[in-house]
Amino acid sequence: MVYFQILGIFFLLIWNPVTSNPENLKGSQVPAFPSDAFHNKTIITDHHHLEDELKHEIGDIDLGNVSEDELEFYYFTVHDFDHNKLLDGLEILAALQDSLEHYLGEAFTKEDKMKHYITMTDEVLKEDDLDKDGFLSFVEYMHSQKRTASPTTILDKNAKDKTGSQKSGQ
Repeated sequence: MVYFQILGIFFLLIWNPVTSNPENLKGSQVPAFPSDAFHNKTIITDHHHLEDELKHEIGDIDLGNVSEDELEFYYFTVHDFDHNKLLDGLEILAALQDSLEHYLGEAFTKEDKMKHYITMTDEVLKEDDLDKDGFLSFVEYMHSQKRTASPTTILDKNAKDKTGSQKSGQ
């Protein structure tokens, strides 16, 4: 009898860490951490998010009828905190954090989110900072958007994987 009690406690101890870690729950509703959110048109042209951010700068504004290019300009500008027309690593990190916080919710710990934001910021600067000065100018930003962005598939990893497998199958 004691053997089964010890065995039961052992399985409870083993099972709890496995089930409490979202990565271990296959098929669960935990969102994948978007790997390329800075280039995702759905995220960066979310006019409701931008309206909230711009409220502090210029008051109430309706961005529902502005072009995608204008939304990208506002996204860049609202995260240029020091108004030098360049985004540094902290401003890029803040842009990612502002844009993804609602999407990710409580699915990840603050530490995990921050690790992802830092990795994504490093990737943005590595890939998009063409003159390697440590800043992203608006021209570099727009160039990266035209070069890499797809309308909605970047958040959906499965759609991105399907695109890659279709190209390799041709």
